[in-house]
Amino acid sequence: MLEGFLITPPAGSEQTPQPPRDDICVVATAMPLSEAARSTLSEGLGEHYIVLDLIDAPPTADVVLTQPISPQLLNKLQADFPAARIIVTEIDDEEAGVSYSGPVSRVLNAGATAYLPPRPLDQVAQNVRTHLEQTPRPVLDAPPRTPQHELGASGDQ
Repeated sequence: MLEGFLITPPAGSEQTPQPPRDDICVVATAMPLSEAARSTLSEGLGEHYIVLDLIDAPPTADVVLTQPISPQLLNKLQADFPAARIIVTEIDDEEAGVSYSGPVSRVLNAGATAYLPPRPLDQVAQNVRTHLEQTPRPVLDAPPRTPQHELGASGDQ
């Protein structure tokens, strides 16, 4: 049995977290990141963003950034941060020592040329067409000939 005293702070001395300013977007990271990695992410987002560890984030956070997770854990995050937009991402930053890859990275690394999220068939068709039209197809042909190598350009005939 443990013995001891419960010490409670005097009334009114509790520190209540200050709500963030209206112009600041609070981003909570669900994956463990070093202070340096969170700082880099915050700097990349810009001056109107603050990036906090999930444990330090208020329930009023605007965004929760997480690696691919189960639907059950996603439901838990939505319950804990009811107003937040949940953004699932994969991170691979060798310099920062951060690697949270998931199934999308694995299939792209295995040779897939694109990943398109689930959509109705008409949108899938449009996304496929857009991808094919905007992405140059790799060419395995010989490099293009320069003008001096063309017949007649340097007197070769």
